[in-house]
Amino acid sequence: MKSLHKLIHNLSQSEKRYIKLRLASSKSDSELSQYFDAFTKQKKYDIVSLEKEFKKSAKLLRSNFGKLYSTILKNLRLFHVNDSPEYVLQGMLSDVQLLLNKGMTDEAKKTNEKLIEQAREKELYYILVKAYSMEWMLHHVSGTLNNETAVYLQTSMDDYTSKHIEIELLTGLYRKALVIYNEYFFIKKTEDAKRQTLEIVQHQLLSDYLKLSTDQSKMIYCEIMSIHYVIHQNMEKHHDIRKLQFEVIFNSKVYEDDYTNKVLVAGHLCAYLVFKGELKKLKKYFDFFVKHFAHEIENSSDGVFIEKYYDVYFQCRIYLVKCIGSSKELEVLETEVHDAINTKIQMNDKLVGRTLWSLAEAQIMHNQPKKALKEIINFQDVFKHNMLSNYFLESEIGIIIIYHLLNKDAEFDRKFRYVDRKIKEGEYVLEGDQKIMMKVLAKIEKRDKDLKQFIAEQCVNISRNKMYLTVLNAWLSNVSIDNSRQQLFRLAEIN
Repeated sequence: MKSLHKLIHNLSQSEKRYIKLRLASSKSDSELSQYFDAFTKQKKYDIVSLEKEFKKSAKLLRSNFGKLYSTILKNLRLFHVNDSPEYVLQGMLSDVQLLLNKGMTDEAKKTNEKLIEQAREKELYYILVKAYSMEWMLHHVSGTLNNETAVYLQTSMDDYTSKHIEIELLTGLYRKALVIYNEYFFIKKTEDAKRQTLEIVQHQLLSDYLKLSTDQSKMIYCEIMSIHYVIHQNMEKHHDIRKLQFEVIFNSKVYEDDYTNKVLVAGHLCAYLVFKGELKKLKKYFDFFVKHFAHEIENSSDGVFIEKYYDVYFQCRIYLVKCIGSSKELEVLETEVHDAINTKIQMNDKLVGRTLWSLAEAQIMHNQPKKALKEIINFQDVFKHNMLSNYFLESEIGIIIIYHLLNKDAEFDRKFRYVDRKIKEGEYVLEGDQKIMMKVLAKIEKRDKDLKQFIAEQCVNISRNKMYLTVLNAWLSNVSIDNSRQQLFRLAEIN
């Protein structure tokens, strides 16, 4: 039952306390409580040691572990029952039905009125349809159903059904766009992805943002259009869409407690500031971000929210340290990254990989190539199933740069030729800045005498990659990487 071990170790402290109390409250579950404690103590799942501890066969233990697994999930549902508006409103809908069954029609009506009000606020239209259907039944049972009331209730149900269908159709389009996005950025970039997203955004539901009838629809619209603009590399349009989304999510009652999506939207705005290199704005925005979510992240047991928070946090924090951070700040950052990987985000390989690679970039820019090489090795181990992704290609180029910095000529030549062959075979697809960097590295591999002149010509063509720019400037100016970094970002330093 590795799944049980994984589930128990992914529980927050408050979840563990609640489940322990529930297990302790039932005599029949006392044995399950002992199993729970045993799994909590085990760092790695070990059925043999559990057989010895409980003096039972593996077959019998697995049967009991299956029961414990189901019991934990049941108690988790109870623990989180008030976390989701849907859970709460579905419970109220059940209450209305129970009260009606008991002949308490007036009480059922009052509960249903509250249900309708809250469901409207949260735009839970499928629940609203059921609530209005229940309203129809309550009028029928009470003898108050007439044609006018029936028409009003049916019109409401039709309207809410239409809104629900709009949301579901847009959600279907979003799922398609998300698959294209994941394949494009984490598997292999293709021109076909651009054609596919163009087809999606031509759907009639995406023709006019202002005609969308719900806040949920507007949020989904923004997500789809954002994916489209990112894949088409139109960052200005992408930023405009994210600003539109920011207005929706921070002003809508639907998303009042939706910290996960708020973090995502805030993260996209941060990403734009990173893209533009607007360090002063980014630092101010990052400070706000950390303060705004400080309480929630400290007390949350929501794994998705925690992962998204740290994704944005490290995206901003590492970028700031890359450009204007001190060596001491880099040391603190290294500790933060590995603490988070070990305790907060260890189950998300993509996030762990992105974070490790970004940390390695920062270490290269601070002239710490040996540390960077170690992090790249860790990154490539995590990302070994995504070897054709852009991140993996970046790491390969990073290794070539490090070997040159460490004067390991043989390793440099071998690695360069390997990557160059992969490019020629079409397995690695270079982007603009990568093409420039590989041209420079090719000159180094050939021991070209005109290297400096070539670097000077190529530096001006680097559009975004701060690490490449820092490294090339260092080679051109005969200074250390760290000095090059400080020269390039001195004007952007924040007091």
